This record gives sequence, C-alpha cells and structure tokens, in this order.
Amino acid sequence: MNSQDEKTEHLRRKILLHSADSDLRRSLTFLLQDQYAIAVSDSVESLNAYRGDRSITLLVIDLEKNIPELLNEFRLRREEHCTAPIVVLYAYRQSMPAWEKEIRRLANQLLYKPVQTEQILNAIAIVEKIHPR
Repeated sequence: MNSQDEKTEHLRRKILLHSADSDLRRSLTFLLQDQYAIAVSDSVESLNAYRGDRSITLLVIDLEKNIPELLNEFRLRREEHCTAPIVVLYAYRQSMPAWEKEIRRLANQLLYKPVQTEQILNAIAIVEKIHPR
C-alpha cells in the first residue's frame, strides 16, 4: 500500500461489523469497504477484543445469537466510556420483552430484521450525523 492509500485509510471512519452470519458479514463489508475501514467480528470473544480499540467509530451488530452476552458487552462498553455508537439489527422476539427494552436503551439505532441493505446504510448515515467524528 502506498503512503497516500495508508493516509486515506487512516482518515476513514472505522466500522466494527459483528455477525455470526458469514454471508451478512461479507455482504456488508462489500457494501461499506469503499467508504469505511472495516473490522469484523463473528463471536462475543472477538467483539470483546475490539473494546479497547478507540479507532472504531461505529459498531454494526447483528443481534441474532448470544443475545444476553452481547447485551452485556454493550453495557461494558458504556461503563468503559466507549463512545462509538451502535446500530443493531434484530429480529423481534415477542417472548423476550426485557431484551427489547434493553436493546432500545443501549442501541443508537435499531433496525428490525428482515432489513434491506439500504436501511442499514441510511441508519449509518443518521448515526454519523448525530455522532460526528
């Protein structure tokens, strides 16, 4: 990578994209890679490893598996004053109203699945306007 590419890469916002679904990770990475530096996570442990990375300016989280552990990760981020906003993709579960309440409290944007990629891009744009770099 030449120095201009490195400088451009450094100036771009960095999104941490978390999903256990490899197809979703690949699709979103493909859509976002021209505008953002992308880090990916497929487990709670790998998401946790990024908590101290202050270069991450936005999280896009597919809240499908390990929901209690992921909600705890969100709480820990807040307690540690990680300021990166969180966009959550979530399939509503009527049987879990406590999760719904906690997700709404911790997420900056909540999108219910199934969700179109355009909706995700719009949510990212909204969060960026509210939480500029």
